[in-house]
Amino acid sequence: MLYAAITVVSVLGLLVGLSLARFKVSSSVEGKGPHTSPAPSYPAWLGERAKALARRETIDDLGRIVEAWLQEHYPGYSKFIFVGLGLSFLGLAASGFFFAVFIWRGMFGLPLVGHMICGALFGVSLAALLLWRARDFRPGQQSGDVTVLQSFLFWTFAGLGFVIISTALGSMLSIFTFRTQQVLMDVHRYCALGILLTSIVFVDHKFISSSGE
Repeated sequence: MLYAAITVVSVLGLLVGLSLARFKVSSSVEGKGPHTSPAPSYPAWLGERAKALARRETIDDLGRIVEAWLQEHYPGYSKFIFVGLGLSFLGLAASGFFFAVFIWRGMFGLPLVGHMICGALFGVSLAALLLWRARDFRPGQQSGDVTVLQSFLFWTFAGLGFVIISTALGSMLSIFTFRTQQVLMDVHRYCALGILLTSIVFVDHKFISSSGE
């Protein structure tokens, strides 16, 4: 129950924090003109942004931004690295956080099997990602359009991903006591939350901000 509460509060808190930061920037820009109308309140602004993000034009813009990004950084067959990582991450997040928040007895049955399959694909894709792009995110040696924030997010994602994979495998080994396996699963869950928050920041910074919304 504690983990479920922490998950909901942290995700909602991050989303609100990101939207508030964008609201302040938008309000400061709108208020600089000589004949500008009063800036809208945060709830009104948030409602307008939600409507804007749901429009077909905005979705098409986001699609073009993602497609251009993929063509630049994952040309040819290398795009399957990102696709495999993205799909496996979505599968892990959907199954893992659904059970963590709504079904506290733990994961079981076919969802657990699917979670393990997605975990295997995630591990392979993460290794391929590191081989393909790690050189672009070397600390202090960023190249191209890579910023310090993006480098930090990349290595945080990679580090947490390694811990997630290690704890998942470790919890299956009989050499550990039941108590140790419980600790491993707790570490697994909180690292999963950390990687989810990291991914939200990355998507917001790289794609949502670029769309102008």
